[in-house]
Amino acid sequence: MAENSPLQVFIASPSDLQTERQVIRDVIDEINRTNVDGTLPLVHAVGWESIPGTARRPQEAINDTLRRCDYLVVMLKESWGSATGSSWGYTSGTEEELFAGLLLLGDRNALLRDVWIVFAAARSPLPQVTALRQQLEANHALFYETTSDLSDLREKALRRMLAWRGDTAPRISREVDLMPSSGRPVLTAARLRREGETLADMGEQDQAEARLKKASAIGDPEAMLAYAKFLFRAGRLPEAEAWNRQVTKLADQPDGTLLSATTARAYANLGLIERKRGHLADAINAQRHALGLLDGADPRFAHARAEILDAVGLTLQDDGQFEDAMTAFRDSLKIRESLGDEPAIAQSHVNISRRLMNSNDLDGADAHLSRTFDIVGATAPTPLHANAWALRAQLHEKRGQLPRALTAATRCLELNRAFANSAGQAVALSVIARIGISRTDWEEAKAAISECLDINTQASNALGQANCHHLLAEVAAGEADWPEAVAQLEQELALLKSQSNPAQLAFVYAAYCRALAGVSRLDDARRALDDARDLAGSSEPSTDLAAVIAECDRIIGQAAT
Repeated sequence: MAENSPLQVFIASPSDLQTERQVIRDVIDEINRTNVDGTLPLVHAVGWESIPGTARRPQEAINDTLRRCDYLVVMLKESWGSATGSSWGYTSGTEEELFAGLLLLGDRNALLRDVWIVFAAARSPLPQVTALRQQLEANHALFYETTSDLSDLREKALRRMLAWRGDTAPRISREVDLMPSSGRPVLTAARLRREGETLADMGEQDQAEARLKKASAIGDPEAMLAYAKFLFRAGRLPEAEAWNRQVTKLADQPDGTLLSATTARAYANLGLIERKRGHLADAINAQRHALGLLDGADPRFAHARAEILDAVGLTLQDDGQFEDAMTAFRDSLKIRESLGDEPAIAQSHVNISRRLMNSNDLDGADAHLSRTFDIVGATAPTPLHANAWALRAQLHEKRGQLPRALTAATRCLELNRAFANSAGQAVALSVIARIGISRTDWEEAKAAISECLDINTQASNALGQANCHHLLAEVAAGEADWPEAVAQLEQELALLKSQSNPAQLAFVYAAYCRALAGVSRLDDARRALDDARDLAGSSEPSTDLAAVIAECDRIIGQAAT
């Protein structure tokens, strides 16, 4: 909480406490009026009444508003409230708001600092109200108070609001032991998910998987997404796909969450899996469907929209739609800058840097990568650090700074091994192989390629396998083993049958042309060169590609004479 920034207090209650809600608002107005010199923060009351209409499940919009609040007041009297269509099976909106707040209390990155529960005097409260109070009494899970009348409520609310306004201590996340009326252990699932994500970042993969799998089995959609992400990084694509599809099915259930950011993220993840498999058209369709589930004008979708735009950009980049890819990356960065989300901003700079590097704007790429290291340099290592080190290695390699490139690539590999991130390891090994080729250290290159190919084969990553065969062809060409180069490029072309990126295919056919000329198959070499020219003409202009094709033309001319 920034110094003297307004405190947002969310008021949750069923409809039978309208008078009590107004008491809380009146207390807030009173303490704001006494703050004549402005030295203390103002307090703003927030409730479901102030939330505009939405195409989503209404309760979900309310929960999103709660995520931006500092404190939560939950009041119950006789009524429990109406069911809200929650996929967790909460039996009232007030209960869902309470547990949404408790989930935020346990999240170290959330704003919510405290929850105050009030039981107003009632003659015959519903069983759910009584059961909640009994549970609180039995396990002392959370502080609550009772009030005898409106005057008593006003006195206790004033004391509570003044204490909150004067609280300047650092926020501390808290785990609460409480069970909703559905009997589903939602708080346990969230705790297991957070522990699993932390353990994964620490490299404790077996323990991380055990917790994430257990949390997912409870039915927590966020845990399912976290476990799917864990499996994706480990290269276990079929399992990752299965968990993402389970999340998408939640929206089809009668009590499912409609058009949620969670569902959209699951579709975006399915797109990333199809991208790994080389099915770019399917990937783009899934990711565009994900964006279609989000209202771009709704600021509550901002985090999810930025994340999905990243996925769209990566796939468009693979598909050769470079300008559109850059637009997606820059749009994502703008959203994240508006949110002040520093780790996500760093990821956006990595994406933009890589796109600029592939366009040979090395100075621009360096500038964005430096911004990334400025943000993450002093923080504990994460997969984002590994990604940034891979990019730094590639930039050094492009500039011919091979010792620096190898140091950075080795650091990237070490981090990804610590995180058991097989996809990241494959990237690092690919960079190390290219450095070996640049140094004409063929044995170093072949060792890295062999390990990289094993990882990509186990993960059914067609594009990764194709890249490995291309690197092996480069090694064979460097050793003047042209039959081997032809064989490797033919394997690459077989893997790229469904690859629709004409620029990438043009480079492969150009390399194939050169290898065929090396074994004196000149007619086949000319056909490969024609294919390269046709593909180059249908892709975005590339100076590098034009130079490669011109070099192939020269080689064929020399071989013919």
